Amino acid sequence: MTETLIAAAAGVTGAAVGGAFSYLSAKAGIDWGKARRDIVVLADQVAAYYRLEKLYAEKVAELTGGKSVTIQISMRDQVVANGATRPDMTENQAVSIRGRWVLP
Repeated sequence: MTETLIAAAAGVTGAAVGGAFSYLSAKAGIDWGKARRDIVVLADQVAAYYRLEKLYAEKVAELTGGKSVTIQISMRDQVVANGATRPDMTENQAVSIRGRWVLP
């Protein structure tokens, strides 16, 4: 009888451990799927903001007679002066990161 109880306890423990591993594995897969979707959104947003920054710099250069690259650098310097991280990622870098983490 004792052996039967020990075998039953081992079986229940094994099932609980196996179930816990299955649950955690499934949860990690769901979390990874969410992370991949977030990476797509963030990379696409960085690429879009880079294009927007380029358009604004070109328009300001047209209105002021300056060079768009100089204006872009100046504006990025002001961002840093305001305490933020320097935006230096290009559209191509954002697309590259997106491709590295998310299969097409």
